[in-house]
Amino acid sequence: MLELILGIEDIPPTKNAIEKAVSDSENISAATEQLSASVREVADYAVKAAEHGDRVMRDAQAGGEVARTALEGIVALRQTFDQLQHQSTAVVSAAERISSVLELIQEIAEQTHVLSLNAGIEAARAGEHGRGFQVIASEVRALANQTRDSIQETMDVIQNVQDAARTMNQVTQTVSLELADKVGTAQQAMGVIESIVSEIHHIVEYMGNIAASAEEQAAATEDIASRVVDIMDGVTDVKRRIDALGQDMYRTGVQVNDLRNAMVERIASARHDRMLLRIAKTDHLLWKWWLYNHMMGYHAMEEEQLKDHHECRLGKWYDAAKGYSSFAANPLFQRLDEPHQRVHRLASEIYHALQQDIRSDVSAKMHDLEEASQEVVRLLDALYEELERQ
Repeated sequence: MLELILGIEDIPPTKNAIEKAVSDSENISAATEQLSASVREVADYAVKAAEHGDRVMRDAQAGGEVARTALEGIVALRQTFDQLQHQSTAVVSAAERISSVLELIQEIAEQTHVLSLNAGIEAARAGEHGRGFQVIASEVRALANQTRDSIQETMDVIQNVQDAARTMNQVTQTVSLELADKVGTAQQAMGVIESIVSEIHHIVEYMGNIAASAEEQAAATEDIASRVVDIMDGVTDVKRRIDALGQDMYRTGVQVNDLRNAMVERIASARHDRMLLRIAKTDHLLWKWWLYNHMMGYHAMEEEQLKDHHECRLGKWYDAAKGYSSFAANPLFQRLDEPHQRVHRLASEIYHALQQDIRSDVSAKMHDLEEASQEVVRLLDALYEELERQ
């Protein structure tokens, strides 16, 4: 019965695997919680970015409308300046025509003045008969002089009007050309603004899609985090059950070993080699089992129980069996001492590593101890089979 209990060696690796699973689950749970928080934060930022993008798009559209209105104003202003240029050109033309008429009137006034002079001379020659005509000639000459002076003043005014009109025409023409250039630039700018508004619109759509995806990812990661917590609870429950099972097996093993020890004491003096060999093998497996239970925290073990390979039951049997001629000369028996001694040395090193909590050393040394123990068991089984054949 004890050999069956000792044969169940899956509890320690299972317990270690479950403990690792619990640790990994805790790490995964923490990681998924962090991931969930990060994804939720990204989702919140994505939503805020999408909302901000909507505002930017509205502002861009409003800016585009303002720019379009300004462009229409520039176009209308250019048309106004074009009309002003045409009007100033018409004013210049009208002034030139007026100047031509005034020049004609001036020539008529000059000729009238000359004629009045000639009429005065002729009236003076006529004496008394020409006195009345001389007065009329004098009035005509005065009127001609007055007309000539008025014409000159009018021509000066018309000249000023022509100069002002020409200057205005040049200014309006320059402004009109500049406005035409600015209209082209503004039209290009409007094209750029419309392109920017279109790109912003696409970006806002993408950001909306990203926000929606981020929301879905946030919900998914939160669900995953919840499921991981459930899994961790399940793994923790399995760990508790495995630990309880290991303790139950340990207590059962202790009780069965107490019964076995009582029976072994009755046959300790017997010279039955096969029975003693089987007892030694079981004690070796039991000694290793105590070490496993010590590692799992079920069994208290002192270092003195590990150091000396002569003090365990297998060591005592080995030392006593050296006096048997049937064992002393057997090569299988002679090869037992080295792996048995190695088992105790490794057990002592494992004990120290556990005291210092150096888990990496424990794992490596347990592998070596298992190999040495398997070598011991293999040699004992071979001896047992040889005794059976004899």
